[in-house]
Amino acid sequence: MRKNFVIGFIVLTFMVLNLAASVSAAEKSVMPAATSMPTHTTATPTPQVTSVEGTVMNMNTLPSTPSLKLMLANGQPSLIQLDRLTTTVWKGSQSIDLTQLAAGQKVKVRYTAKNGKRVANSIEIK
Repeated sequence: MRKNFVIGFIVLTFMVLNLAASVSAAEKSVMPAATSMPTHTTATPTPQVTSVEGTVMNMNTLPSTPSLKLMLANGQPSLIQLDRLTTTVWKGSQSIDLTQLAAGQKVKVRYTAKNGKRVANSIEIK
């Protein structure tokens, strides 16, 4: 009788372990794979800063589309968008307000292209 009990216990243990392995395998096939960090990251390109020098022809100070029109040294006009929050204007080592730009001033403008438009980062009055 004791021999039958031991054999029954071994068979029962084997069945429970087999069932547990089957359930675990089924869960893995149903559960989505754990998300992991990508092995490579795509670096966001750093916006290229370009600079131009010219003479201020006029300034558009409308809140919706502030801009600066320059006459470049080669005689070509250039339109630069201004951002009231991020565009800085410098006269020497001093930061001044955008409204102090005036027609006839010689300037150097550093800008980046955003959505197909030139947006000034900084304007240096010469």
